[in-house]
Amino acid sequence: KNGKIVGLDGESPVSFEAVANEPYLVVFHRNHLAVMSSFPIDQGGDLDYSYNFTNRPTRVYGGSSAQKEISNGIWGMFGGDADGNGTININDKTNVWSFQAGEQGYFSGDFNLDAEVSNNDKNDLIIPNSNLQTQVPD
Repeated sequence: KNGKIVGLDGESPVSFEAVANEPYLVVFHRNHLAVMSSFPIDQGGDLDYSYNFTNRPTRVYGGSSAQKEISNGIWGMFGGDADGNGTININDKTNVWSFQAGEQGYFSGDFNLDAEVSNNDKNDLIIPNSNLQTQVPD
């Protein structure tokens, strides 16, 4: 709800058992294209890591082809990947969104995350983001 990645309880910091030297951060989301940091994440004190994807497209591997400017100077993930295969295309509309249209709640066809699968999701996210794919390497 505020752009921060948190634990499953919605508030606690995310923790990792072991971290590689100079790790890269990859963020997967249920219906957006995954993004990866273009630089290793910075280690703060007590093994706290911090990375800001939002302030410029060069912070993401693939640059502006991997992120969308969602408001002036604020960058975010491309929405519309309802089937989670790393590509936004007609299948996301035909196989997922069309079956969920009109539903309210936590659905993969709700690309703008307003808890409602509506034409806004299709018109504002699937259509303009069609034929995009994640830039995260295999």
